[in-house]
Amino acid sequence: GNPAEIKSDGAQVIQAGSITLNGGGNTNTQGGALLTSKLSQNITTSGNLSMIGGASNSAAQYGIGAPAVIGEQNGANLTLNVGGSLTMTGGSGSSSPALIGSAQGAPVVSITAADISMISGTGASSQIGVLTGGSAGSLTMTATASGGITQDASSKINTLNLDATAS
Repeated sequence: GNPAEIKSDGAQVIQAGSITLNGGGNTNTQGGALLTSKLSQNITTSGNLSMIGGASNSAAQYGIGAPAVIGEQNGANLTLNVGGSLTMTGGSGSSSPALIGSAQGAPVVSITAADISMISGTGASSQIGVLTGGSAGSLTMTATASGGITQDASSKINTLNLDATAS
């Protein structure tokens, strides 16, 4: 399959009403839906951000096949300001997670949203931070509404420094 990717070699700035990333595909395809930048990302929505992993069981680099991704391969520098809810749901395929951060390195990630929800799909989980290797980088999560920050038992946060606040 083919990925749906908005990629920048420099700083990436995205302002949208809402964003939906759906990894898509079927059990044998690789691709996914990705927002990536080699330098930095500043993504702002006035509404919701929804990330849904795809259906792929066919793993490529880093063991992923049809993910929903915001970040970069080596040490993301990422700021997400979501006016509504951030919902991350792993896909039905075993190689199709929902990911925020980087595949390797030490990502610096800051997320502000009304509420933040990390849910596993039937095949893959959701993950924030660094995908491979040990804990590295930093993660700041701020929930501004009563929904707070939720993470199911199979989803993962992998970072060296975590600051989580519900206000």
